[in-house]
Amino acid sequence: MAAIIAIAVTTSAFAAHETVSYRILSQFRTDFSDATNVSWKVGKDFVKATFVLEDEKIEAFYNNAGELVATSKAIDFNKLPKKALRVIGEKYPFPPYELKEAIEMTTADSGKEYYVSFTTQKESIVLKVDMYGTVSEFKRSEKQ
Repeated sequence: MAAIIAIAVTTSAFAAHETVSYRILSQFRTDFSDATNVSWKVGKDFVKATFVLEDEKIEAFYNNAGELVATSKAIDFNKLPKKALRVIGEKYPFPPYELKEAIEMTTADSGKEYYVSFTTQKESIVLKVDMYGTVSEFKRSEKQ
């Protein structure tokens, strides 16, 4: 489940201007009653709400049944687990690897996970980091 959402986050696989179901809207209001600046994107399997809560930009993903599946937010790279920082520093040094973003994703299934994206002149890489600091390559693609 987290992998599907992570891919959706990194590839923007959502259509705009579609209707969000009452069930999802109602659950969102319950989950994030203090949210402001809410915008919606509807995909085939998920609906994404992007909003601000306590001065942080957050994304919440709901399945079509209206259940909250995951939340994500950008974080400072240095907030990753220490073990992951060490491994990433050794395997993906700057240069040639340029940090693009670090995202914290929380799901009911997996708990907290992190996705870190880098680019080089030739490729883009997304790493997955679990809450224990284990680093694995999630996605690699050549630049067009």
